[in-house]
Formats: sequence, structure tokens, C-alpha cells
Amino acid sequence: MLDALIVGSSGDFIKTIEDVLLDLDYEVYFAYTSEEAESLVKDYPVDLIIMEDVISEGSSTISATDLCQSLKSQSISDKTLTIIASDNYSDKTRDRAFEAGSVAFFPKENISFDLRNFLKNVISMAKLIGYGKNPAVIVENDDFQRSHIKSLLNFAGIKSHDFKTGVEALDFLNENRPEIDIFILDYLIKDYTCAATLQQIKSIPAYQQIPVMITTAADSQSRKYELFLLGAADFISKPFDAGEFYLRLQNHLKTKHLMDMLEAKNKILAINATTDELTGLFNRRFFWECLKKESSRADRIKSDYSIIIMDIDDFKDVNDIYGHLNGDKVLSSIASIIKNGVRKTDTLARFGGEEFIVLLPDTSGKNAAVVADKLRKAVANKYFDFMKSNITLSMGVAGSDESNSFENVIQIADERLYKAKKNGKNQVVFD
Repeated sequence: MLDALIVGSSGDFIKTIEDVLLDLDYEVYFAYTSEEAESLVKDYPVDLIIMEDVISEGSSTISATDLCQSLKSQSISDKTLTIIASDNYSDKTRDRAFEAGSVAFFPKENISFDLRNFLKNVISMAKLIGYGKNPAVIVENDDFQRSHIKSLLNFAGIKSHDFKTGVEALDFLNENRPEIDIFILDYLIKDYTCAATLQQIKSIPAYQQIPVMITTAADSQSRKYELFLLGAADFISKPFDAGEFYLRLQNHLKTKHLMDMLEAKNKILAINATTDELTGLFNRRFFWECLKKESSRADRIKSDYSIIIMDIDDFKDVNDIYGHLNGDKVLSSIASIIKNGVRKTDTLARFGGEEFIVLLPDTSGKNAAVVADKLRKAVANKYFDFMKSNITLSMGVAGSDESNSFENVIQIADERLYKAKKNGKNQVVFD
């Protein structure tokens, strides 16, 4: 249930608003003076404030716009939306209300219908914005406009970082690199032009695909074209309607969400295309691509590389005796041991069922054989609680100095692996 505060001195106005709010299941509070309103909001923040345009306070009056500005600058919660109803409805009074921080401005004569429609549609729309998981960044020169935008975002459940100047915003982004879902920039920024701020934002790789909304009271088509070309996604004219703001916001957040999903799927596809699902190692296809590149590099700079091919001894017996699930555990564990035993510059892949292969750049065959024997011993020392004996590896090692063809280097290492198997397993063969 949402909480609403009615601020006014007219009994008919208060009763009309109360009927609408109660019908829409709001908890309703009342304030008859500006002092009461400020005191209540300070002690008990509400979700919504509906104000009468002129509030009588004894022999004096206070305008709703003045009260709205006072609340926004002093105590009002960032999540509180303010609505003003007036007997004097015009574009000028509406704009003044929006500038003061009101999200809606209705004529009193239609307040029951307009307020009900606003609460049922616009506020429901705000609550249904479900795509934004990261904060927004607001750069707005005017204090009340900045507070107004922040209120709209917070009411929709979107946190924000707000700044008065472009320099402040850019310093924050460069120092912290936060994840952001949308930027909302004022067209008129005092210290830094909107175009320069936008250009700087888009120069940061992490923010190149983040939507940017420009808020503007100007209507220069040439300037809009320039900002669109620099990466702006949208323009919204000030003062803007809350409903229009939420619709545009939702569209941009939805687009970003879909782009994020696409990027995530592309990353998964890229990983799946190069990675063995069970062990997390590179797959055979990716290994061949790396070997081709390393062979070209080694030829160009006259460097060595070596290959280690290894096979788990008697792995068929592991699957037959202990089951395929335990066989998978063995494969994953052996893969981790080997990965921890090679350099980051080496390329390790699952080459077949129980076969692994390592490419060692800038390494002679002799040194690769030393690495292979360390890996063999590390695997032989691994204990599996469901097995009666430890796992062993047979290995074949070959260096690039033994052939001009990387295919032949692989073949030589494979023949030596076969020789290790034939000679009794659990050994490294290099000659």
C-alpha cells in the first residue's frame, strides 16, 4: 500500500482527493498548512503529495509551487512524487509547477478524473519498469530539475548518481567506472557543453552502448542532429510529462537489457565454440588455431615451441568399474592439476576422450619433457576416495626443431605417447 499526503485548505478539494485515493487503496494523511506538511514529511516520508495551488494560512497564503520547492530543497524524500491542482491552469502555471518539482499539474475542475487516470496509469507504469538493474547518471544544471528527475527515477525503483556539472560526472565515471543503465544529460551544462560531455562519455568503452537521453528546453534541429551523431539516443523537452518520461525510459532500458542479453549470449557462444564443457579447458578446434599461429610466430622470430600429448592410463576401466559420473570427476580433476602445472602462456586443451595436449611457446623439447614429468608425478599423487589405485598418465613430447611442419610435430608427439603406453605406461617419452 502506498502513502499519500493531501495538502490544502479547501474542504471540497480535500474530500475529492481523499475519495480518489481511498478508492485506489492509498493510506491517506492530511496537512492544512505548509508547516504541517513539512513536519509530517520530515518525520514520515510519503510516496505521493497532492497540493492545492494556493493554501490559506490564517491571514496569508502560500503557493503550492513555493511549498513544493521548499519540500524538495529541505526534507522531502527522493521517492516522493508531488502533484499540484489549480484553479488557474495555463501553460505558464503548468511550467512553473514542473520547474518547482511537481510531476503533474491538473485543473481542479477535472481533478478527480485526471488524478485517478494518472495514478492508475502513470504510476503503475513507473512500478512496471523492470529492466533497470544498475543506476542512472543525471547531469542537470538546475537544482529543481535534477531533484525532479531523481524523484521520478527513485519512484520507479531506479537509483541514480546526480551531478550539477559535466566535469563532476566525468570525474566520477573515470574514477569509479560504475555499471550504468542510462545517462540523462541537460542540454545546457554551464561548465562543459552537452556535446563535449556526451563525447567524453562515449569515448569510455564501457559506456559506448549505454543510452543517453538529452533533456532540453531548446528546439534547435541542427544541435539535435549533432548530438544524435555523437551518440544521443533521445531528446525530451522540458518541462516534460511524467508519463512520457517513463515510457521513453522503459523503452531505452528494455533496449539496453536486450543488448546486454545478446552480448551475454554471444559471450556464451564464443566460450562454447572454444571450450570443452566438462573440463573447462580449450577444445581441439581452438588448440589447432593456436598451434597454427604459434608455428607462424616461431618461424618468423626463429623461436622454439614444444608439444606434450598425454593420455590417462586404463581410463576405460575407470568408467567400467566406477561409472561414467566418477569418470567425469577424474577427467575434471586431472584437467585442473595439469592447468595448475603449466604457464599462463601455454595452451592446454582436451584433445580427445581422455587425452590432453599442451602447447609450450619458447620451450625446447628437452625442457618440455621436464614439465611433462612434473605433471605426471602430480597426477600420480592425486588420491580419489572411490578408487583403489591412483591415476597415471602416459606422455609423448616433441619439439618444433624436429620438423618444419606443426602437423608433423603433433604426429611425433603422438607416436611417442603410443611408445610410452607400449613400454608400460606412467612415463614420459621424448626420444
